[in-house]
Amino acid sequence: MKSRLYLGLGAAIFLSPAVSLASFDGPYMGLGLGYVNNGGEIKTYLKSVASENFKSSVGGASGQLYAGYGFTFNGVYGAVQIHGGYDATKNELKLYNNQATREWVFKNNGTVGAALHAGRTFYEDTLLIYLGMGIDWKWYKVTSSQFFTGQKKINRWFLTPRIGVESHITEKLRGRFEVSYSFGMDHNKFTDTLTPQPKDYLTFKPYAMGVMVGLTYEF
Repeated sequence: MKSRLYLGLGAAIFLSPAVSLASFDGPYMGLGLGYVNNGGEIKTYLKSVASENFKSSVGGASGQLYAGYGFTFNGVYGAVQIHGGYDATKNELKLYNNQATREWVFKNNGTVGAALHAGRTFYEDTLLIYLGMGIDWKWYKVTSSQFFTGQKKINRWFLTPRIGVESHITEKLRGRFEVSYSFGMDHNKFTDTLTPQPKDYLTFKPYAMGVMVGLTYEF
């Protein structure tokens, strides 16, 4: 009985500073690591006829740095955040027709963006559940030995809704878990420059779905 009482008192003493002083107000900065599935909706036009529609995707590790400013009022939370990251994914695609095999490689090089978060805090401002909407700028490198020579770089805007949970580990340190989905706002068009007219071409509308676990430091 005494041992239980001592354990209870010890836990109360240890947790009380974080519980009483924790908040989600003010500037913060964090680092996240996770997994992302990068893919795209693909349409091929062989000899100017829409011949095939399909999706292609590949998964890999991802990392992100983020910083922002949060505020709360009566348990209602809001924040403005900027972020940048890198996805270690390479989407290799092969298309077949009667003439030849078309090989493509889409490699994600990085992302920068901004987001607005809104949510609600619980348990005396120690737990936060939030929704977010962001706009991201992603850039890719594309290679295809059959369609064109060298390497092409493409840049595209993405809309990125997200949902996340944050919980205080200490007064200043928080753990974060977040799920996001990014979808491209338009199609990229790639034209076959190595064969005579009429030209074959392909359109690619990218998307990305990711999960992230992060540590956030509150200043």
